[in-house]
Amino acid sequence: MEQTEIVSYVGVLEKIIYSSPDQAFTVALLNCQDRTITVVGNMIPSVQGEKLKVSGYWSKHAKYGTQFTVQSFEVLLPDTLFGIEEYLGSRILPGIGPSFAKKLVTLFGAKIWDILEHEPQKLRDVDGIGPKKYKKIVEAWKKQQGGHKTLSLLASFGIYGNRAKKICDYYGGNAIAIVQHHPYRLAIDIDGIGFITADQIAQKVGTDPQDPDRIEAGILHCTQEAQNQGHCYLPQEDLILANQELLKLDADVILPVVERMAQEDKTIHRVDEEDRPIYPKYLYLYEKNIASILLESLQNKLMKIVSNMAKFLQEIQQEMHITFVETQIQAIQEAISQKICIITGGPGVGKTTIIKALVHILQKRGDRIALAAPTGRAANRLPEATDCDATTIHRLLRFNPHTGAFDYNAYHQMPLDHLIIDETSMVDISLAYHLLSAVEKDTSITLVGDADQLPSVGPGNFLADLIQSKIFPVVKLHHIFRQSQGSSIVHVAHSVNSGRIPKIMNQADSDIFFMPVESPEKGAELIVDLVTRRLPQKYGFDSKTDIQVITPMYRGLVGAEHLNDILADSVNPSGLQIGTRSFRQGDKVMQIVNNYDKDVYNGDIGIIMHYHKKSQESIVIDFGDHRYLSYVQSELDELVRSYAITIHKSQGSEYPAVVIPMFTEHYIMLERNLLYTAITRGKKLVVLVGEWRALQIAIQRVRALHRYTRLSKYLTANSELSDDFA
Repeated sequence: MEQTEIVSYVGVLEKIIYSSPDQAFTVALLNCQDRTITVVGNMIPSVQGEKLKVSGYWSKHAKYGTQFTVQSFEVLLPDTLFGIEEYLGSRILPGIGPSFAKKLVTLFGAKIWDILEHEPQKLRDVDGIGPKKYKKIVEAWKKQQGGHKTLSLLASFGIYGNRAKKICDYYGGNAIAIVQHHPYRLAIDIDGIGFITADQIAQKVGTDPQDPDRIEAGILHCTQEAQNQGHCYLPQEDLILANQELLKLDADVILPVVERMAQEDKTIHRVDEEDRPIYPKYLYLYEKNIASILLESLQNKLMKIVSNMAKFLQEIQQEMHITFVETQIQAIQEAISQKICIITGGPGVGKTTIIKALVHILQKRGDRIALAAPTGRAANRLPEATDCDATTIHRLLRFNPHTGAFDYNAYHQMPLDHLIIDETSMVDISLAYHLLSAVEKDTSITLVGDADQLPSVGPGNFLADLIQSKIFPVVKLHHIFRQSQGSSIVHVAHSVNSGRIPKIMNQADSDIFFMPVESPEKGAELIVDLVTRRLPQKYGFDSKTDIQVITPMYRGLVGAEHLNDILADSVNPSGLQIGTRSFRQGDKVMQIVNNYDKDVYNGDIGIIMHYHKKSQESIVIDFGDHRYLSYVQSELDELVRSYAITIHKSQGSEYPAVVIPMFTEHYIMLERNLLYTAITRGKKLVVLVGEWRALQIAIQRVRALHRYTRLSKYLTANSELSDDFA
């Protein structure tokens, strides 16, 4: 019975079997006279007894069998007096039961639908309908019919499910007018509706291709795409070219809208600067104000001089049972004596040891200190290594989910003597601004990170720009310490970072291996075998908690999406299916957005422990460290399975064992800093699977995407810097 063609059925809504808490998904029985069919899809459920026309296709669910997937639907109001009375008597509208339904049909007959739609004031003539009941009836009718009409309209544009529900919820009764007359607002207001979808709707409703609203939406889309690639701005020429390609319009049509947006303060267009940069306003202000804050901080050198530094260093070395090398001593001294200090270096060079020593000295000095990192996983590693409490930067700044802002800010700054930030390469320009604006002028700052790793996921190149400016002292650690010299992982990582093809010997006692495979298909099979059988058997690793597959891309046979599908089937084949999602009880999942209410952040990984079908179908996830968080169905779009993740998503994390696919299938992403970042995620074991040629390509390619940022230039420029922030 399974079909791919679109067909339609008319029937009576017999029973609603399931409706998700956000009403984004419904399972129901539809009585079609000769048979009853199971329908699934996005239908705002009203009451049983409604007559519906549904259009869609037949499909077969692995567990629930044959069912009809609804793509669009229409509520068909009854047209006989008996049907109308029965329909209204079902209490579909508040305040109208069987007796009132009889009254309405007696008074208005079949015209009742026109009365409700166009002349609802006539209901006031019905005995027993006072002002309150009248208001309830009219509001319920508008909401019900408006919701159905909006969903039907959106379905005609190919918008279903949760996206359609978001539009209905956001615009309410204005949804149809917005969609038909201002479709580009959807791309601005609704998460998940981008310019491409809005443009398709606009074409269907007849919007002029040269409409200024379309051009403005295209410009905003291109600036957002630039941010997704890490840029803070685009040169005017690049932005115009991108919009010409997107909109299929000439530059002389686009440029006036670019200029108007700058005049209206929607963007910042610096026509006086090289390449005439065009910024989203907030990113421009972030860069300018970071430069202003840092330069002003350097002018406030209110430092506590450590007169007995030699004694402190000797005591610390005795306590830690180590002997510092010259660069480590230099790093500690610079961090103690300078207002702002940057410490950088690759794996195994002692960055964490420096942080621990620095914390001990500052504590002996009686300083108020804070230790933080951009991600939860990076922050969780620090207390074990430094004996000092650490937190994420968001928690440090006390993000308030009720206000959507940080409690610590430019007007309420943190009372600190010294701030230490680890994994600074992951800090984007937005987080850098909020952090620095919340720091008092007298606070000293030490920034620690590996400048050769991938830059932040968000826009900006904060750490690299600070180093490039040459305004702040930078100590680069390069000595690989004795405890790491036996680690092939460290040596291979440094070889890769230096542009040298590494020697990977595949010896039994090694901690890094390269396993050649002739094709992505064979590679995917080998990765499953490594995760589920070989590595657990040989090393005792747990397939879910100890082994992480990290891959260059999301798509492809050895991309995160496909690997997650086949790994889930192998690692957790018998897990209980959760609702209509692809998750199962026992699945390994990752949070992909910051959720401040739950205090869980982008990149946090956990295991689905419990599935409470009777409690709004909620699930409980163990994120480690005794953090058990509940999610209802409507929140599951914040999660993805994470047996395999992209290398970008692995930033700031370390895993006992990592498996890294390296194939020319991912040619576009093969670059040195990506491979370097991937290898340095493994603590005990790294297994590279793929083509040696792909590894060579990655090492040889250093054309990492240039990011359009001007922070370094603003730091070194002599022009006046504004410190106001709107």
